[in-house]
Amino acid sequence: MIFLLFWSIIISNTLALTQKYSLIFRRYTNIEGRYNALKISDIRIRLINKETTRIKAIASITIEDCFVVHDIKVLENDHGLFIAMPSKRTLDGDFKDIVHPLNTETRVLISSLIITAYNEAKAKANNEEIINPA
Repeated sequence: MIFLLFWSIIISNTLALTQKYSLIFRRYTNIEGRYNALKISDIRIRLINKETTRIKAIASITIEDCFVVHDIKVLENDHGLFIAMPSKRTLDGDFKDIVHPLNTETRVLISSLIITAYNEAKAKANNEEIINPA
């Protein structure tokens, strides 16, 4: 009898958790069952005005007004602009991302939004230099 009571409590708790997480999961999926794109609610760009470095800016993004990722680097090489997610140096000298997208779709979304914001910030800074020459 005690076993049946214990088992019914476990099943009812499991059903409650399943319903709770099902509602959360449904919020982030569309009709086809694929994840909806993230809502990037804010992008902040700090331009770096050094000609000798590949780093052109440091970006911070806010995801859905509740999660912030700082220190995303905007870099430039021979192929153009790209982003590098925040990373740390491991004991053997390699770098490992601290935060990163789990799929290509999300990486492309974040990259394109940050590079667009960088180009806008750079254009705005160039216009301000023209209007207010030193």
